[in-house]
Amino acid sequence: MSWNFRSFFSIALGNDIQSYSYQQALAERDWPDILIAPTGLGKTAAVVLAWAWKHTLEDKQTPPRRLAYCLPMRTLVEQTEGNIRKWLERLHNTDYRLKTCLPDPENDVHILMGGIDETEWYKNPERPTILIGSQDMLLSRALMRGYAMNRFRWPLDFGLLHNDTQWVFDEVQLMSSGLATSSQLEGFRRNFGTQIPSRSLWISATMHPEWLKTADFQKHLEVWNVPRDFLEDEDSPKVQRLVHAPKPIKKADTSLCSTKKESLREYAKNLASEALSLHREGQMTLLVVNTVARAQAVHKELVKKGILSDRLVLVHSRFRPADRKAQMDKLPTQAGEEKDLVVVATQAIEAGVDISASVMITEIASASSIVQRLGRVNRYGELNNRGGGTIRWIDIVADEKNIKGVSAPYSPQEIEICRKRITSLTDVKSSNLPSPEPDDYSVQSVIRGKDLKDLYDTDPDLTGFDVDISSYVRDSEDTDVKVFWRDLSDNSTEQPMPSRHELCSVPIGLCKNWLKSRKIAAFFVDLQANSRQAHSTWVRFNDSPWPGLVLMLDLREGGYTKETGFDLESKVPVEAVAQAFDEAANIETSDGDPDSRAGHFINLADHLVHVVDEAKSLCSVIDMPLHIKKTVSEAALWHDVGKAHYAFQERMSTDDPGLYPRPDCLLAKARYYDRNRGRPYFRHELASALAYLAHAQWSREADLTAYLIAAHHGKVRMNLKALPQEITLQTRERGDGRTDIGLFARGVREGDEIPPVKINGKPLWTGGHLDLSVMVLGEHPVTGASWTERTNNLLSKYGPFRLAWLEAILRVADWRASEKENEER
Repeated sequence: MSWNFRSFFSIALGNDIQSYSYQQALAERDWPDILIAPTGLGKTAAVVLAWAWKHTLEDKQTPPRRLAYCLPMRTLVEQTEGNIRKWLERLHNTDYRLKTCLPDPENDVHILMGGIDETEWYKNPERPTILIGSQDMLLSRALMRGYAMNRFRWPLDFGLLHNDTQWVFDEVQLMSSGLATSSQLEGFRRNFGTQIPSRSLWISATMHPEWLKTADFQKHLEVWNVPRDFLEDEDSPKVQRLVHAPKPIKKADTSLCSTKKESLREYAKNLASEALSLHREGQMTLLVVNTVARAQAVHKELVKKGILSDRLVLVHSRFRPADRKAQMDKLPTQAGEEKDLVVVATQAIEAGVDISASVMITEIASASSIVQRLGRVNRYGELNNRGGGTIRWIDIVADEKNIKGVSAPYSPQEIEICRKRITSLTDVKSSNLPSPEPDDYSVQSVIRGKDLKDLYDTDPDLTGFDVDISSYVRDSEDTDVKVFWRDLSDNSTEQPMPSRHELCSVPIGLCKNWLKSRKIAAFFVDLQANSRQAHSTWVRFNDSPWPGLVLMLDLREGGYTKETGFDLESKVPVEAVAQAFDEAANIETSDGDPDSRAGHFINLADHLVHVVDEAKSLCSVIDMPLHIKKTVSEAALWHDVGKAHYAFQERMSTDDPGLYPRPDCLLAKARYYDRNRGRPYFRHELASALAYLAHAQWSREADLTAYLIAAHHGKVRMNLKALPQEITLQTRERGDGRTDIGLFARGVREGDEIPPVKINGKPLWTGGHLDLSVMVLGEHPVTGASWTERTNNLLSKYGPFRLAWLEAILRVADWRASEKENEER
């Protein structure tokens, strides 16, 4: 292709912007581990477009197919997505050849935000894809515990995010404990190995390489420091204008001394008055405070002082997506564009928000956070000939007894360090700012290799709970639950699962105290308890919330407004978000097989062949080794043999016997799948794996194939045990309270028979009884090693990332075959 990166970059940006030399270097050279560049120098565009450019080069090894862009705040996600889509659209419209090698702006750029309607990005692992999400969404998935998503998809996202993925961690100074986790995960990938290489890049305007050094990640880090390491950039008039842009600073008249309600109201009133006294007509004034509660209080005071909604913006992390977008849409859309606005924000404004204020008042924070905030003033040097920007910093003057509560979410030590540095400065232009120090960041919780392997088991513990990963994702006080509001006036809790457009993030502690103090009824879905239901039944929540929990509330309870987001003080009924999806089709439970219903009947033998074809094709496209391709293909051939079991075939039915009679053959899918018929909790993939092991005479060489067969729905994986409610049901069937009723698990019972299965007239499975003795720990004379020993051995042999990758490939092949079968009616 006769392009060069400079023209590629200029067209993508859409306004003839020329790339800097460091951006050119990202496109032409191997990437560093750390990229440090002042705000305003286009780090996001540099990284995304350099990655995209490398996918156009035929004579060099392409970078990982997936770009996972991890942002510390969810407020930045939609803005980043919008920019990336625009860049790709311009490139696609310029040269049709780029469509074959670049991500499609509509179908290959995805936001990972949880919710039932999240796009199915995982079905195309061979395509160049850009994934954008907050660290909560991305790191929780990278730890096999994805927040606000179907638990049975955890292994799939885990496998794809650790193989063939370029991670980019933006504005690391805001990541708290997530930064150490990102380093550890990079170390784990290098130690445990991946099927296809992945790597990480950390970018920020202010960071120290020592922040990334953790127990399992101690390598020498390559750092690009812009513009210092790029002479052409350093001498550029544009860069000089940015790094020397004047930003006079002094202490504000307003100070913060208490978090009590009366003091907060007075503080908000004073801050609003000081901001308006400094405001420059026709330009932007930015107020940055450290908590959402203070941001909302200041916002309300500005409304009282007559600032109309079209001139007032509130930016924080507790909005529903559409309402957050409505606030962000008020901000300037072009670099250097001036608008008469007053913007009230939390730390959410620090990263990725491309705005430039003429006046800023900010509460003191950690030194690295303050540097980011300063980058939002006179950002483009547009005020250089007008005296520069005006900055005031608000001191925290609480006494020693109350300082910790007032300084939160920062520690008193971080506040003190920042105070000492900022007090000595009269101008905070970039060239004046001191470099960050190693002790500016301290590690709180560090995940270790054993912890990660423990997380590979996705079954809940004996009490029904999952391992809590919240301390590895971000500091504990910042972890969130998701809430949404519905009309529950008829007392019906038969409600569809929420879309991501309904979800609002709320810190765990705040949510717990709010529900308790207002005696608010909250509801959650227990997928295990609802496994036999056709629709989701929401049950009363009477426990302590955990990260990623999704809670349903009654609209009449209040707690949210479109103007202020989640608001403790609001008791006005919440406005509902319109529903526009099939509620029943998207419910996935431990007993569900939603993909087993199709537009027409599908023969079991045909389906097995189709999945094998898809698996082979996918393995070839992504250049999998021959022995891996054979293993995945073998697993594909056997993955649904267990559907021949009568317990599954009983569920294969028809919605119209006269017009569509059920054919007399073994079926993989039917026009109607009746989940309430047949044996409860039956998992066909377990029956398939047991049949395969028996066919292979329980050889240990068959372990990997058997595991992939069992795991292809994410419901039978590392352990082989009955569900608690299944044990209760079996005991009740006996009627005498005894539990010694033979071996059983997931609807499969010792001695169950599976009839023969043929492929193209030739026997695949000759028929026989299932042996469940592999459930029992220890060595059995017939079946040999237990299932637990076999799977743990696989985890040690292949490592978590390779094993999950193979799970993902088989699941994707199964989905693709099913979708094509539905199309070929």
